[in-house]
Amino acid sequence: MYTTGFSQLTNLDISTFLKRDFNDNEKEIVNNLITEIESQLCEECNREFDYLTEYNEVFNSPAIRITPKNMPIKEVVSITSDGVEITDYEIYNYYIEFEEIKSKPIELTYEIEKFWGKNIILLLKKWVAYEFLNSENGGVFLSSMGFSEVSQVFDVNSFLKEKEKVIFKYKILDF
Repeated sequence: MYTTGFSQLTNLDISTFLKRDFNDNEKEIVNNLITEIESQLCEECNREFDYLTEYNEVFNSPAIRITPKNMPIKEVVSITSDGVEITDYEIYNYYIEFEEIKSKPIELTYEIEKFWGKNIILLLKKWVAYEFLNSENGGVFLSSMGFSEVSQVFDVNSFLKEKEKVIFKYKILDF
């Protein structure tokens, strides 16, 4: 389960983005979509985006270098082994290196840097708006719409390509 709320987006942001007012039911739907889509973004990128949270991890194998799941590392709050604080280490953006091998489990508490930019906020706005508009049609996206002599065609592929491009930029690959 990933931490959500990092974008600080609200239904008002999405309402403004879509240039329309929401009723109370729509506001609730949009707020839920924001939470779900933030979680999905984290899952697809295989990382946390919340830079205001302290993360805890335990490393059980002997190590001279540990790489936390979340990065880049902003600050180490504490590193302990067997209840004793460890102080002989160097912090790098993506790992922590010890002066000597630590053979007992290491418990790490740390914070991450804010590594993402406005492109994530824009992607989340578009993604929430996209899913909200789809929800009006039972989750099925309409690629075109017509009324009388007026018709509109939507280029959903450009959004999907943009989404994949942004996700790829922030994705942590498993090796």
